[in-house]
Amino acid sequence: MENELLKAYAEVDVILSYMKNTYVEKIPLKIRELFKNERLQGYEPNINTQIPLDEQNLQRKTYSILAMLNLNYWCKDENEKKN
Repeated sequence: MENELLKAYAEVDVILSYMKNTYVEKIPLKIRELFKNERLQGYEPNINTQIPLDEQNLQRKTYSILAMLNLNYWCKDENEKKN
């Protein structure tokens, strides 16, 4: 269970490295550092930028974390959060 979360942190950290800074900078530094510092050491996620994320074999927790980031930091308003 713990490894799954640490793998998810690693996957989110890599995904964020592929994103535009305008999105990444909306996430508080403390949270970004959590992903970077608490990721599973030795685990190198294989994220293919040519394939949609939902078609990749990522940890379930990775999708949950990305959904949380979307709701809390990337959605512009309450309407967008509902959709």
